[in-house]
Amino acid sequence: MKKIILFLVFLTHFFTLAQSNTAIIQRYLTTPNAKINVSKNDFNDWVIQSDGGLTTSGIQNCYVVQRYKGIEIFRAVSTFSIKNSEVIDVQKRIVDGISKKANATKPVLSAIDALTKAYALLGIKASKSFSVLENTSPNKFKISNGLDIQESVNANLVFHQGSNGELILAWDLTLNTPEHDHLWSVRIDAIDGKLLEKNDFVISCSFDHSKASVHSRDSRVNLFDSSYKQIFSSSVVQTGGGSYRVIPFDYESPNHSLFSTNY
Repeated sequence: MKKIILFLVFLTHFFTLAQSNTAIIQRYLTTPNAKINVSKNDFNDWVIQSDGGLTTSGIQNCYVVQRYKGIEIFRAVSTFSIKNSEVIDVQKRIVDGISKKANATKPVLSAIDALTKAYALLGIKASKSFSVLENTSPNKFKISNGLDIQESVNANLVFHQGSNGELILAWDLTLNTPEHDHLWSVRIDAIDGKLLEKNDFVISCSFDHSKASVHSRDSRVNLFDSSYKQIFSSSVVQTGGGSYRVIPFDYESPNHSLFSTNY
């Protein structure tokens, strides 16, 4: 009986902690001192995507994604820093005027339709038919990969931010290739099936084969067991100049920010 009581106390404590950051952020957004200067219509639909652990100074960072009609806006992820149950800082990445920018809220293509398009565009040939394995939330699915590999495909209905500021309804897909030489994150237009963007999370580099030494390396970043683990880019010693593409240090992953080029 004591074990059952302790277990129930633990569960109550766990769910209280899980909900408390949402309540803290919601309370902060209603205060006059809120640092997010957007209309309530633009930021009344949001969800905590992930919670970072406590720092040595007792600060916890919460990564909050903006949504419109329950659909996430890709890369519209703001960081709320919480200490002693109060928001002490906000790094905002918020889209305004979303109702005028969104092109649609209902997809023409299903998640499986989008995956079929993505395979064709990436030159991947499925050996089996696709099927939905799990509907993890109204707009998120796990789909069989149609290949002889273990990993499923993650599909999420999102708004892709276009170059002109428009919000394009799209399927965000995360998929492996048969040889595991690529781990693609792609956005497929949910209306017409066009490829809007692709990122490869397998990093490959090779030196000039004409030189005496040849080097190649593949490095897989495991983002999708826990999609929002922070990616750190260590400093690189430059030997003869050059450039490399990185994610700005204050964003968690390519899902949160575009790559930039540093020299």
